[in-house]
Amino acid sequence: MSLRQGMLSERKSSEKPNTQVKQEKQKKRPKSQRGLRGINELPPEEAFAIRSKGGINSGIARREQASLKKCIAALLDMQVLDRETIEKMAELGIDARELTYRMLVSVGLIRKAAEGNVNALHEIREIMGEIDRLEDGEGDINIMITRAKRRKQQDEEDDE
Repeated sequence: MSLRQGMLSERKSSEKPNTQVKQEKQKKRPKSQRGLRGINELPPEEAFAIRSKGGINSGIARREQASLKKCIAALLDMQVLDRETIEKMAELGIDARELTYRMLVSVGLIRKAAEGNVNALHEIREIMGEIDRLEDGEGDINIMITRAKRRKQQDEEDDE
């Protein structure tokens, strides 16, 4: 056997077959994911089909969400016709011709905040643009207030 053939056979024996590599990758995954294949492990045609279905379903979900948003906006802008509610709002000085469900929801939110409901206060502040929700939906109000102050300072510096 020549030197070159010996090196080639040595390299081939040290290389792991493709199935062994896949088995090792499978062992590194959590037990609940061991039988699953990633999208990058699928044949290109199959991966394309899966991505296409995901894109189509995403578009459907977006349109449904937009439709729901329009529906809620239309309902909030409707005039309140309930006599009892109109009388209660008249006591607050709100004209019955201007009373919409959007205004009614706002009054309810303000009442809750006035009673000491901190979540209602945070919601009002967010609506008014004083604070932003954190992207992950969690966090301390102080962090949000600090971010809002920094943003305001940056806007003021940019204006100068």
